[in-house]
Amino acid sequence: MKEVLKGEKFYHEVFTTLGGKEMRRVSAFGKHCSRLSDYALSFNPEFSYSPLLRHFYQEYERHPIRAWGDAGMMISGKIGQKEIELFDDFVKVLRDVAVKERLKAKVLDWESKWRKNKSRIEKMETELFERHARLVVVRVDFMYHKEVLSEEEVGKMVAAQNHMHSRFRGSDRQQNGSGNLICLVPFEEVQKDRQKFTEKMRSHPEIFRYLVGYAWRIEYTPRVGYHMHFVLFFDGSKVQRHEYLAEQVGHLWVQEITQGRGYYHNVNRDRDKIWEKKWVLGPIDHWDHDRRKILVEDVLSYFYKGRQRIQMLPYKGANLFGTMTLKRRATRRVGRPRSIRSSTTP
Repeated sequence: MKEVLKGEKFYHEVFTTLGGKEMRRVSAFGKHCSRLSDYALSFNPEFSYSPLLRHFYQEYERHPIRAWGDAGMMISGKIGQKEIELFDDFVKVLRDVAVKERLKAKVLDWESKWRKNKSRIEKMETELFERHARLVVVRVDFMYHKEVLSEEEVGKMVAAQNHMHSRFRGSDRQQNGSGNLICLVPFEEVQKDRQKFTEKMRSHPEIFRYLVGYAWRIEYTPRVGYHMHFVLFFDGSKVQRHEYLAEQVGHLWVQEITQGRGYYHNVNRDRDKIWEKKWVLGPIDHWDHDRRKILVEDVLSYFYKGRQRIQMLPYKGANLFGTMTLKRRATRRVGRPRSIRSSTTP
């Protein structure tokens, strides 16, 4: 989409042969012509799209090219002059409307959201390393098991409630080959479990006694549904066994927070799957700027970037990202109050 707005390319481009003769050929841009209907079919009304993608979907719905796409003309492999003219006109409309509606300003506003998240998480990383000579970094992903209900079970629930529970709405439901309903956990339930998890940190000093900060991100995919990513920072002078620590965190999620509804992935055990020089989970020293750079660019960036062009926002203002820094008082006693700086953003 950026190429659509920036450049002046259309279906064909002119090139000069070695003999000095000007010829026409299908441009790299024009090769998207046969894929437009596929792009349009990927639209999901439950997602919040970047201004660029939203602009494409809206104008595709209004333009005559949609009728050609719906009829399968664009994917037939036979693109004639009529289709080419239609494609070029659609591109021109995209550009003209973008100027009229000041699309560039909307794009800058959208991108400012993840830039703010980037600044927040990088500031946290810097402050934590200023206070600690070594940090131990732990990442754990939290997911949910799918719940499968038969048609009979669904019918009983609907009859009892006269309406379907939120977990059966829209993207929260799928059907398997047997016709049973596959239910995904709704956003509200994920938020409650996230809050419960952070609250449990105080009552489990055997796990979180030396926790000094963390960041989290909620994401959605059609296959998995809503799930969470947590990266936790521990005082490296007190903690060494990061893989075991991540396991304890995961067990807490399964046993106490979700009581079997959820499962987890211990990313700290994935060292064999990652190129050695890129591995930065576990202990990191304050002076090791190379590993800290990788930590920020390859690990923490996942939390503030997410899917920059597509987000699943169940409602306006829903928090999908947050950071927290914990400052311990100068005492060896366990369970003392902590001063906490927290921030969340959609």
